[in-house]
Amino acid sequence: MSKKAKEPLKEQEVKAPEIKAPEIKSPAPVQEQKTRVNKTTGSFIYAGPTLKRIQANSLFRGEPPEFVKEVFDKNSAANALFVPVAKLGELQKKLSVKGSREQQLFKKASELDVKGSEK
Repeated sequence: MSKKAKEPLKEQEVKAPEIKAPEIKSPAPVQEQKTRVNKTTGSFIYAGPTLKRIQANSLFRGEPPEFVKEVFDKNSAANALFVPVAKLGELQKKLSVKGSREQQLFKKASELDVKGSEK
């Protein structure tokens, strides 16, 4: 057997092939859907504080009863906390953020219920 000295490996420059990223078109902006009590299809949940006539987390299918509409007519903050069931998680995240619009609406809905109606 012959002994050959190991030669150090030489660095070689290797070029990676160029890959072009596909062009991504941005989707059309999504407009925030405003949910109101007059919805007649789907399931909705009231995610606000317990009021005199509506319990927190009450679930409604289709159009809510007349007494619920009356409460929401007097308390627009509570009406804003009436959302499709699919958006409940999103609303709960926003409610947990101190000072968020949703948290302020929750507080206002509770205060208005004590006073009786909006000014």
